[in-house]
Amino acid sequence: MLIVTIVNQRMDDDLEEDIEDFASLLKQGGFGRIKEEMLSDTKGDEA
Repeated sequence: MLIVTIVNQRMDDDLEEDIEDFASLLKQGGFGRIKEEMLSDTKGDEA
């Protein structure tokens, strides 16, 4: 049970960080900026 709690907390923390990043990008440049970031991230995964 303890392991499940720890994993859930880490997932919640990661999700919260992702939401904060999304909100920041949205404020910086709208959905266009989010799209640029997503494209940049996926290009890095292909290498």
